[in-house]
Amino acid sequence: MSETNFSSIPTMREEASKFISHSIIMFPFRIYAMAIQFAVSVILARMLNSQGYGQWGLILALSQWGYTFFLLWSASTLSRYGREEFLTKGHIRSSFTSRMIFFIPGIAVLIIIAVSGSNILANYIHSPRSLLILITLYSIGLSLSDTVQYIFPAIGRSDLSSPVLALERTAVLGLLALFYKFNRFDPAAPLIAYLSASWLVNIPVIFIYRKIIFPWKKDSENLKRYWKLAKPVLIISPFGSLLGWVDLFFIDHFGSLQDVGRYFLAFQFSNALVQLSFIITMASTPLTIALIMKNRKDLEKIFIGRMQYLSVTAGAAIALGVTPLIWMVFKYVGSSNLEMYQNIWAVLMPGCIAQFSLATISSFYNAKEDTWTPGIIGVYRAVISLLLDIALIPVFGAIGAGIATSTGTLFYYVLLFWKLKKFELEPGAKSIFFRILLCVLPAILVKILIGVSYSYIAIFATAFLLGLFAVVTLKNTMINYSPEQSSV
Repeated sequence: MSETNFSSIPTMREEASKFISHSIIMFPFRIYAMAIQFAVSVILARMLNSQGYGQWGLILALSQWGYTFFLLWSASTLSRYGREEFLTKGHIRSSFTSRMIFFIPGIAVLIIIAVSGSNILANYIHSPRSLLILITLYSIGLSLSDTVQYIFPAIGRSDLSSPVLALERTAVLGLLALFYKFNRFDPAAPLIAYLSASWLVNIPVIFIYRKIIFPWKKDSENLKRYWKLAKPVLIISPFGSLLGWVDLFFIDHFGSLQDVGRYFLAFQFSNALVQLSFIITMASTPLTIALIMKNRKDLEKIFIGRMQYLSVTAGAAIALGVTPLIWMVFKYVGSSNLEMYQNIWAVLMPGCIAQFSLATISSFYNAKEDTWTPGIIGVYRAVISLLLDIALIPVFGAIGAGIATSTGTLFYYVLLFWKLKKFELEPGAKSIFFRILLCVLPAILVKILIGVSYSYIAIFATAFLLGLFAVVTLKNTMINYSPEQSSV
């Protein structure tokens, strides 16, 4: 495999202009794709007479296929007709009305769903009009979240992107805790929680930072390259989506909805605790590429300055945002369920340990412009998780789903990491990689502590101290490294 030439990487300003143009232009197509996805889901759910989590699993699993298909269709269409003027500053800022035509097909599908009197949410949404409103708001909220997470890194402000993501995740956690407290934890709760969090967090963020989000320059979008990289996702994702639906349908059939609901809440709680590892891994991802890959000097110039600020900001966001939400979950759920949560966290441990490599590994493959390998291995992961669910859920219930998910995830990352032997590593790269791993250990240790201790104060104090250690470790790694070093 040929070596990636990082010397040709555009400047951050050029990349920002492309990403912002892409995000804004893709927004209506995201709405359209979500509408089509829901329409297909309604039809299949009726044909299969699916209920409960199987029904919701069908809706959510198909989203990747429909979402990806219409994004790629729009990208290839614009690229085919060479619509560079479509991407200019003036057109984007002044011709919003002309782009409304892209909403028409999606809105038409939503109206058809509403008029047909779909009963897909009959137990939770009491009228077709409510269904129409929910789908529309969910589609827009998902697009808002996705767009914000694209724009901030593109303009060189990853220090804002990561705390916003942490805030959104913890908002979901808090809303789920409220649902659970008031006995409204049903299959609709996760969707409504994500919907609400997307709006509550991202609308104020866009308003507050609008002056730094929108000052883009005239530039064109490299849509052909986008199509090339994303086409494997379009081809492969239906397999993973369908396997995901079968998986959730099986859970619904053999497991109690309440057990699965509690598992989902514990899983969200787990995600909140592991935010530190996610965010620091995101911070370390470009750093890892810059330090390990050859011809990396351009990447160093772009990223290293931002990473120091990001690590400190992320640590503050975790300390101020996640900890109160964790306390609220314990307060509302109560200590009577702790034994169940300990079991769940125990089976989630392999997945937690594997998560540290997600962003770094993905970035390696993106750098090599290889999107086939992660997609194909992702199908393997879905098959393994499904087979484990079939074997474990009848015996262990929702805990079996946790074991299956963690094992499948661990397999996915181990296999991807093994495939990285294709990449050439410079001397000292292994030392740097394990320093970055140290930044993720706090989340793993906190999970272990929660599994063996009832002292919340001790847990939070340990999490804070280990998080501080992680931030200092990452910061020292960046400060003490110079591009001329050949070993560490």
